[in-house]
Amino acid sequence: MELEYIPYSMFHSSRKSLGAKVHVQRQDPSESKEQLQEPDSILERRMVNKGGKAVSEVLVKWKNIPVEESTWESYWSMVKRYPTFDFVVRSEEKVLMQSLIGE
Repeated sequence: MELEYIPYSMFHSSRKSLGAKVHVQRQDPSESKEQLQEPDSILERRMVNKGGKAVSEVLVKWKNIPVEESTWESYWSMVKRYPTFDFVVRSEEKVLMQSLIGE
């Protein structure tokens, strides 16, 4: 399933005082790095303790971002955000990551 990007304008207004001045700032969604990120591959999995519960996390290599900037993300939140993505850890990608970061 391919998603089509449809640009739109989003405005944010904020009041710094009780006066009549209102500051309006245009925010372009295409400038948001987070909205443009797509997972490229899963490098590793781990279990962490959060609030006394075991939580599964995956180390995500993002498309068009260096492997050094891969991030640990909650497995279940990633499944919800990217339901068609293959979350299998590939051994060759893990070896590549380790060689790049010097482990």
